Amino acid sequence: MITKTFKVEELREMEMPCEAPEGGEIISDRITGKSRWCDVHTLIVRFPDQPKGDAWMMNYRTGSTESQDERPWEYDDEVTATLVREQEVMVKKWLPVKDEPRAGKGE
Repeated sequence: MITKTFKVEELREMEMPCEAPEGGEIISDRITGKSRWCDVHTLIVRFPDQPKGDAWMMNYRTGSTESQDERPWEYDDEVTATLVREQEVMVKKWLPVKDEPRAGKGE
């Protein structure tokens, strides 16, 4: 894996994770985990100096309720991000079976 370390103060100066860096884009920001006190987000962001197909993936936490006030990266000085590229993958899932005629029942 290719990783890069970002200073939290640099990310906050860009108003991340709420805003995309100027000339870049936030590709995805979704909740990927929960604890009693916080939500864990996975952020995928492309910075302006990156090729279109590359982006950085990093995590941050926010408070789960108004009582748990936690800013992204509140307890971190640095954030380690992983270089990611969009790739097509095949996924198998177990899905409900739609009604279908059964063989041998007078059809």
